[in-house]
Amino acid sequence: MCRIAGYIGPVSDRRVSAILRGLIMAEEKSNPHGTGIVLKDLKTMTNHIMKKGIRGRDFLVRGYADFLWQRKFNFAFIHVRYMTSGEQSDRCSHPFGFRVKGIWHFGMHNGVFKDELCEKMSKNFGCSVADVDSETFFWALQELQKKGKSLEEAIAEVTKFISAEGEFAFAYMSPEAVYLWRSEGRPLSVFDFRKANLGRWFASTPAMMEKALEISGVRAKEGIDYEIKPFKLYKLRHRTTPSWEVETVMDLPRNKRKYNFYKDFPWLNNKTKQNTLFYDEDFDFAVFDK
Repeated sequence: MCRIAGYIGPVSDRRVSAILRGLIMAEEKSNPHGTGIVLKDLKTMTNHIMKKGIRGRDFLVRGYADFLWQRKFNFAFIHVRYMTSGEQSDRCSHPFGFRVKGIWHFGMHNGVFKDELCEKMSKNFGCSVADVDSETFFWALQELQKKGKSLEEAIAEVTKFISAEGEFAFAYMSPEAVYLWRSEGRPLSVFDFRKANLGRWFASTPAMMEKALEISGVRAKEGIDYEIKPFKLYKLRHRTTPSWEVETVMDLPRNKRKYNFYKDFPWLNNKTKQNTLFYDEDFDFAVFDK
């Protein structure tokens, strides 16, 4: 699966850039189909994005991440891609940028949506179907915001729409905050490095962050880390007390997922093929009638 990671904190220094490069290298071998970075400077409200349809090692060796050493920024997203839809290309690599009322927003995703789900999103929200499944999701968010919904309302509405069929961990960069949310099937963790004046970080797994710190040579593992809970929306921004705090915005609504046990859990077939399966609407799981 893809891997995502990012930084939310005070104006970057060389340690931040080194850790970001380490995050690219940490999982690039298993995710060789694309690499991307987006940065935001909150003082000037300027963005810089670079993404290529190549593995992370080549991305670094060819100098595509060298701008990390020169630029100052407060937000950064890193994505290494394992291709499940769309071609292997610069265009289909994450993060994706799009304008909302003339202002750039950015999003990235780890997970899978089937083609049928993308078609349903397009029809329901009036957006186009993108070459990459998760970009269709962001276009749906864009469409709802154009129609007057707040970002948080749009996230709740589209997430509920896909909740019974998609698997996802999302990171979304608005002009002043970063939002994180996920389903049960995709991991996502937050890390607190504020004691080292390195703000907050997030990554798909603690192992990814540990490896990135080892590669970068930066000592920052002094804070608390925790896993993002499924179907909760989190917000990270600078205007908090204390600074760079994580705020829980809301419980995200969801539709119940119905499982085909023979298809989704094939290892159970031998034990259950003689049993009757039914779906329990009250408890949101399938049970067996023995």
